Amino acid sequence: MIRGSVRSTLAAAAVLAACSGQANGVPTISIDGCLAAGELASLRIDVASPEGDALATRCFEATSLPQTAGLEAEHFDGTSVLVEVAAFSDADCGGEPAARATADVALAGPGADVVLDPACDSSCACPCGQCPSGAGAADVLFIVDNSNSMVEEQAALTAAFPRLLGAIGPRVEDLHVGVVSTDLGTGPVPLVTCEDTDGDDGALLHQASPLLEGCAAEYPAFLSGSPDGLTSEFACLATLGTGGCGVEQPLEAMRLALTERAAEGQPNAGFLRDGAVAAIVVLTDEDDCSMRDPTILEGDPEAPHLRCIERADGLWEPSRYVAVIEALGRPVVFAAIAGVPAGWDGSLDALEPTVDPENPTSLLPICTGPGGLAYPGRRVAEMAGSLDPPGLVRSICDGAFDDAMAAVGDAIAAAAAEGN
Repeated sequence: MIRGSVRSTLAAAAVLAACSGQANGVPTISIDGCLAAGELASLRIDVASPEGDALATRCFEATSLPQTAGLEAEHFDGTSVLVEVAAFSDADCGGEPAARATADVALAGPGADVVLDPACDSSCACPCGQCPSGAGAADVLFIVDNSNSMVEEQAALTAAFPRLLGAIGPRVEDLHVGVVSTDLGTGPVPLVTCEDTDGDDGALLHQASPLLEGCAAEYPAFLSGSPDGLTSEFACLATLGTGGCGVEQPLEAMRLALTERAAEGQPNAGFLRDGAVAAIVVLTDEDDCSMRDPTILEGDPEAPHLRCIERADGLWEPSRYVAVIEALGRPVVFAAIAGVPAGWDGSLDALEPTVDPENPTSLLPICTGPGGLAYPGRRVAEMAGSLDPPGLVRSICDGAFDDAMAAVGDAIAAAAAEGN
């Protein structure tokens, strides 16, 4: 029986766990380590008493894990121990650890030897028996801005996708992954880049990107199956290019994708499944302009985004989209990689849009990243903050989205674990 445990996912290169149990009547400390070859070279395990007195230590080469040989420590008369598991990029556990996990682990009883066993699960899939009784399913919808400023950001998204897959680990073995754009057109008010009245209309996109080599001619409406092997296919779908409407409507695209377009006979039918965790990831460098009344765009064709601010009474309230998520009736993870400054503290006041005094047809950017300027994503952030639990919001100006995608994967895994 596991009395206490710790688990750490380290840069998608290692899964470390320490937990207590019994082997042949002897209390044990079980250690599991799964390290990617070439990423980390060694793993050190230290066991100490609650007072900090060292009881046992051992260094393992990464290539030797998992191991089944235990290490007996000196006799320990207590009911708990402190365990630290540290991973190193150098051999022989030298230098500073690349990452570490610690735990105060309860033992089944006093007066027994502590045994270190780095292979409590030889498959390395479920450290120390921490897997749920059944692996879960997740339906992950990406809403990708395909306006003319998004080349680098789309590339960063697809490059970071493996981090999401690594973070969900063994908790999710059955995935649906779909992609829609932020392009819903502008209705009766045609604008440059927005000539199509309805845009992509919230339908899942499955034409291969012409910008990448090695893609199939066409894909199913959504990708499905185990996480293995989805990376290249996702890149072929999510690299939408930059020919989309410059008036982004990610929240309304989300609503359409999960409701009207998901009905029987519609292009997204079958994407959402009963019992699956739903996850929604928005990628955009401008704020949402989901329009209740497209005529708000009438006026200066060079400044449509100003109309979205000056005539905000023509936009749908963010609460409309909170209700959509609540109506799904399942665990939902919402995340946005959007226009917020690095280290944003959650304040909506910091995202108040301001007209550029030197260029009155434009807004002042909220941040600048490798892909260029991004503008305040206030509506997207407001909607995320209104959810229970709140959605994740990360800065699109970070350039690399590895941390953001890992956080999304962690949240999906946690939701799947709760569901099982």
